[in-house]
Amino acid sequence: MKKKFYWILVFSLIFMVVGTCAAYGDNNLNEVKNWIQTRYYQDVDPSVLSKPTVQEMVYALNDPYSTYIDPKQFPDFLSSLDGKYVGVGMYINEVNGKVQVLSPMKGSPAEKAGLKEGDIITHVNGETTKGLSSSEVAGKIRGLEGTKVTVSVLRGKEAIKFTVTRATIKVPSLEYKLIGPGIGYIKLYSFTSDAPQEMSDALDELQAQNIQTLVLDLRDDPGGLLDAAVDIAGNFVPKGPVVYVVQKGGKENVLRTFKKPRGLPIAVLVNEGTASAAEILAGSIQDAKTGILIGTKTFGKGCVQTIFTLSNGGGLKLTTAKYLTRGRQDINSKGLTPNILEPDPDKQLEKAVKMLGDNISLFDVQLTLGSPKVFVGFHTYDLPVSPYILNGNVMVPLREIAQYCGASVQWKNGKVIVTSPKGKLEVDLASKIISVGSGTIKGKAVVKNGYTMVPARLLAEALGYRIGWQEKAQSIYLVD
Repeated sequence: MKKKFYWILVFSLIFMVVGTCAAYGDNNLNEVKNWIQTRYYQDVDPSVLSKPTVQEMVYALNDPYSTYIDPKQFPDFLSSLDGKYVGVGMYINEVNGKVQVLSPMKGSPAEKAGLKEGDIITHVNGETTKGLSSSEVAGKIRGLEGTKVTVSVLRGKEAIKFTVTRATIKVPSLEYKLIGPGIGYIKLYSFTSDAPQEMSDALDELQAQNIQTLVLDLRDDPGGLLDAAVDIAGNFVPKGPVVYVVQKGGKENVLRTFKKPRGLPIAVLVNEGTASAAEILAGSIQDAKTGILIGTKTFGKGCVQTIFTLSNGGGLKLTTAKYLTRGRQDINSKGLTPNILEPDPDKQLEKAVKMLGDNISLFDVQLTLGSPKVFVGFHTYDLPVSPYILNGNVMVPLREIAQYCGASVQWKNGKVIVTSPKGKLEVDLASKIISVGSGTIKGKAVVKNGYTMVPARLLAEALGYRIGWQEKAQSIYLVD
């Protein structure tokens, strides 16, 4: 699953939030100048400090991670650190001077409207995004709950316009599940203030299910709070340094973990979208040699931002330090090099599992309520309709799941006929009645968004599969 962000915090490593300074005037020019002079991690040319506006001064730093946040946007920005905001629910960032959709969130208004990974955002409510940062575009997309926003994108060469209704978005920091007997999987989306507790709860639940190994998926994780990264790292590395923070003038702070690690063999999936706090976590595991990194080279963001609350109610996000990993690697603009390079995303999970043990097997098929993603062995695919519960049954799209189970699907004489070596299932398209085997009636199908949906348990058992349910993960799995 690919999820990246400014969900609108792109590739940010947030160190702290500091209080308001004394007012310097309505435009906060001298206030911002003071912070840049005293806290920016590098010496600044006087020409930068002579700029006539705050925006020009910050822009002249030529630092993609430093930005002025106006008073209207700043409260939402702070809320995003806690994983909540009102908006459309998608991760975006800046690529080659353009703002791009990295992924809509599961079940979000953006996903429902049809926005997709890779869409280039060209306009918001008819106003161009040219020259705007990700945070500025995010601010335009956000608004009052229940109001509508128009997002225009370029998808390849096609211009598409979406009208999306804003809603309160609670951003999950992670999701987790068993992906096979004794092997856990955690996908960490972002390092919010809730992420350390969510990680602890996920590990508790997985270890209660007797996992022996773990795959930690940090692909396309853009980072977040520095303290969250240090806290989470304590689950996977020995007590001691996690990261070294180097401020202006070479002043160095060591951030340590004092936790007892979980002691699980771990494989960490990384790619070019693994950035910032995610690189700190991955780097600490690699440096401590408590796990292996698999995938492609990471993004290479080795600097830290501090949030300053300004007297006009706005904020300044300013780069105030660089960091070194546990092993004192400077990864800025370099990234982490995985222990095992695997450029093919479809092969990365398989390679990770095989590195954890020769005899480890995955569930044949695995689905999660509300998610279009389906695991089929080592691969993931998108379902046309996400699984959901109806009258106590988990409903799944018939054709897709049947085919993932190795069955053939035919339409004949007004029926859908599903056949496998171990069983047979038919759905009468007119009555929606489901029959199995020699014709025993077992239930009814429904049609959703044009797709025939059937109870997962009924389909699995008809095809000779055992079905299991993970309550906490809201996930089902099928085993042949």
